[in-house]
Amino acid sequence: MSKMMPQYPANNGLVWRELEEYTVDFVCQGKELYIVAGGEGKDKAIADGQVTVPKYTWKVILVLDNGNVENTIAVRIPNSQEVARTDWKDYIVSVDEIEKKTGLDFFAAVSKSIQNKIESIAYK
Repeated sequence: MSKMMPQYPANNGLVWRELEEYTVDFVCQGKELYIVAGGEGKDKAIADGQVTVPKYTWKVILVLDNGNVENTIAVRIPNSQEVARTDWKDYIVSVDEIEKKTGLDFFAAVSKSIQNKIESIAYK
């Protein structure tokens, strides 16, 4: 259950799933992926207040090809039914935006110059 978070069906079964399928294509091409995902904010609580349903779901994906940074993808998706007829690409943001919203610092274990390179590469 460590990788579970409550998601509305339109998010989990459509937009989020399509992004996950897209990342599988990289793996099938022999690329190496580092993925961090989570929730942000509070939409509501369920299970007698024991579980928080996040207002947004986010994911940061670092794609390496033979050890070289090829791509960085960051998305921040509203966790709602309203995303049903949208594409995950509609929610592309910068890594910096997710860091700002969550208070996390991705890629902090690498040198600042490499971190800046990783975070400056926009999805292509």
